[in-house]
Amino acid sequence: MNASEAVQRQLKDDWDNREFEQVLADNIKSIANFLSTFGSYFLPFL
Repeated sequence: MNASEAVQRQLKDDWDNREFEQVLADNIKSIANFLSTFGSYFLPFL
């Protein structure tokens, strides 16, 4: 593997990691929004 291929591999790995982190963050936000909505719906009944 030459230097150019190594750099390309590092860039691809970096973008793959960024994509994974973004998907994870989006899912956490989605869960938080659901819990917030769910909690605010049941709050008057407590």
